[in-house]
Amino acid sequence: MDELRRQKILDIVKKMNLDRVPVAEIRTNLRTMGVTPYDIDDVIRAVNLQPTPSEIHESLLDVKKKIEAGGYMEPAMKHLQEQKEIAHRMEGKIQEMHGEVTETKEGIEDLASSLQEHRDRLEDINTSLQDLADKHQEIHEKIDEMDIKSELDEIKDSLLELKSLIAALKDLNEKILRANQENLMRRRD
Repeated sequence: MDELRRQKILDIVKKMNLDRVPVAEIRTNLRTMGVTPYDIDDVIRAVNLQPTPSEIHESLLDVKKKIEAGGYMEPAMKHLQEQKEIAHRMEGKIQEMHGEVTETKEGIEDLASSLQEHRDRLEDINTSLQDLADKHQEIHEKIDEMDIKSELDEIKDSLLELKSLIAALKDLNEKILRANQENLMRRRD
């Protein structure tokens, strides 16, 4: 886009922003004018458009609905339930291994201690799935040769992603609060 056309579009978008036209509507208007998606993003950044209070409110309502519906936790809970089932299967396998180990006296003390630690950890997983992320590193060191290593890494990644989403939600809520406070202060003046 040439500089003269870009400046005209910037002026139009600034005026629309002053008139509190929602960002989505501004984008639609720019597409109608034949502006490419890349140039639309460039113009939006250049004007530093801020979402309107109604857009912020709608976004907050969407987040609230998702939280109230509990749907945001379904993928993580499904994954954690799968991990619980794997843990139950692993506990059974560990018990089988324990029976086989008793045949050799030389390795029985080391293996029995290791199996007891694994059994204790598996019981903790059954009673408190939330503790799984905190104990991942310790379990990881003890069960390097077991098949559940990759599943535990996936749980850790899911929890980290959930943590970042919660942080983003908190940040959004703080921004909304600040915007509402500013609006209230302006209305009082």
